Amino acid sequence: MKRNWIIITLMLLALPMMAQNREPQVIDKVVAVVGKNIILQSDIENQYIQYRMQGMTEGTGQEVRGRILEDLLLQKLMLNQAEMDSITVTDDDVERQMDQKLHYFISRFGSQEKMEAQFGKTLSEIKDELRKAQKDQMLQEQVQTKIMQNVV
Repeated sequence: MKRNWIIITLMLLALPMMAQNREPQVIDKVVAVVGKNIILQSDIENQYIQYRMQGMTEGTGQEVRGRILEDLLLQKLMLNQAEMDSITVTDDDVERQMDQKLHYFISRFGSQEKMEAQFGKTLSEIKDELRKAQKDQMLQEQVQTKIMQNVV
């Protein structure tokens, strides 16, 4: 029995050494930081894919990604300003807006099942992703409204 424990211990000690022989692999990287908000390379790539899937073909890939980065920087600046100005939105308002968007998507795809198949996610997973995006959008709109109310 003692011999088995020694073998198991040696195997467990060897695992970290075997893992160190692999080369590190970059999964994602931070492209920009605005306040507490970060912009990841995957954020840009995901929006680029959506942009192309919508049939928009204007500009080279690099130009489009540059515009996407500019848009994301502006969005993150607005979110940072919302935090500085203590602007908030209620969870009920976020849920209401999110439900309206989901109903629109479902009607556009024809059914909830078709929408889930298109996104490759369940309704609850879609809601989880959409919730943060909807909250961020609502905060940005409130910041824009606050800025514009002082414009004559």
